[in-house]
Amino acid sequence: MKEGYGYLMDHQIVTLLSLSLVILCFAGVGNVPIVGMIGIILCTMGCLYGGMAVDLWVLVPLLLFDGISIYSSWETYGTIAKGFSQTQAIFTVVYLLMACLEEEERLSLRRFCISWMGIMAIVGMMQFMHKALIGEAARAGGVLGAPNAFGICLVVSWFALIGTKAEGKQKGFWTGFLRGTEPLLLSALALTLSMGSFVAMAMGILVVFWRRGKDSSWKEAGVFCCRLLARASVGVGLGLLMYIASRRTNYPWLAIPVFLYILAAARHWQEFICFLEDFPRRTAVVSGFGVVVAALSVLSRPSAAATFAERLKMMKNGLGYIGRNPVFGVGPYQWRGLNLQDSDIYFNTWHIHNVFIHIGVELGLVAMAMLVVLVVRHFLKRGEDEMKPASAAFLVHNMMDTDFFFEAVPILALLMVSRPKSGGRKIKAAAARLIFAAFGGIFIYNLVYSLSGLFL
Repeated sequence: MKEGYGYLMDHQIVTLLSLSLVILCFAGVGNVPIVGMIGIILCTMGCLYGGMAVDLWVLVPLLLFDGISIYSSWETYGTIAKGFSQTQAIFTVVYLLMACLEEEERLSLRRFCISWMGIMAIVGMMQFMHKALIGEAARAGGVLGAPNAFGICLVVSWFALIGTKAEGKQKGFWTGFLRGTEPLLLSALALTLSMGSFVAMAMGILVVFWRRGKDSSWKEAGVFCCRLLARASVGVGLGLLMYIASRRTNYPWLAIPVFLYILAAARHWQEFICFLEDFPRRTAVVSGFGVVVAALSVLSRPSAAATFAERLKMMKNGLGYIGRNPVFGVGPYQWRGLNLQDSDIYFNTWHIHNVFIHIGVELGLVAMAMLVVLVVRHFLKRGEDEMKPASAAFLVHNMMDTDFFFEAVPILALLMVSRPKSGGRKIKAAAARLIFAAFGGIFIYNLVYSLSGLFL
């Protein structure tokens, strides 16, 4: 107990970033007071630490994006307290604070994030069972409340788990829990029935295959991905079994023994992985069941094809508005009103389900270009290749959903995959503190503005 408390006090940034993620998972979307208070605390901590080494090819586009977002809010509403900058400015602050971490601290933070999502997976499955037992079973959204957002968090966490090196001889509760997290993540993913998350997962597996094929041999890459597919087939299959037991039978309580079996599988998951490594032919058979699992996923949600078609129409509608103000966009939260008035389908949503198109429409092509620079820089950057599958999955999902506007999801991805120090340049303490102070001022202004609206 004392050792754990001592670690928290000695690694305050890791502690604050971990707590920030936990709180934001419960905060929902666009919770300005919560994001503002977290931002103020993080900026205060940043001012205490001062200088750091950071990748300017990431920091500069982030700062430019924030600046454009603030300008767009001012032009549209006459205040910076309305628009995306209210909440998205925290992304830059988190990135800068991560530049203050040592390599071991960054790894510990990632392991915490994976463990936290394992806990969230258990909570999500329990929520699903509770709703099933009272006759209100629906797609699992976890504490995030949104199945698609929950789904991509689970996918990113799964790839981060695969890419994180095992802790070897270290033992303990959290080490064992981390190793058994995989079936929890996969089973909860199945309960979200998020087809976009499954597509993102497939892209991540392709990146795993490509990276391993280049680093070793294509045969070895194929064998590894075959084992990976076998693990995914079993984990997702167990989640689908829980869904079918609760939704497709007259006995929803059958989900309970399936849930207990999933917990038992988590307890003995390492033995299952060893089995797959020792019997490659049987592994091939198990991985072949992935086709059956995929078919069951589609059959469990027959409306997925229509939803995807609607999103394509939404993207086409959004592209038609980029020409109105290509430099700075039509303004934050303006597309919904424009869509209501045009002759196209009214999609009844605040965000186009493609982050790049939405940013291009509401903040302009310059802001969209900054996001493109961030993506290109991340994938061209050497080192930490084991996290590229998680990054690819997150990127693909953002091209068909709205993760970027759900604060907890991008921050989870940042904490998992970013390496600010890699290829970074030293920023003087005075400059770093000035940046943190500026963002702190923005958070204070937004917090006061939002709270004043509650009492006036």
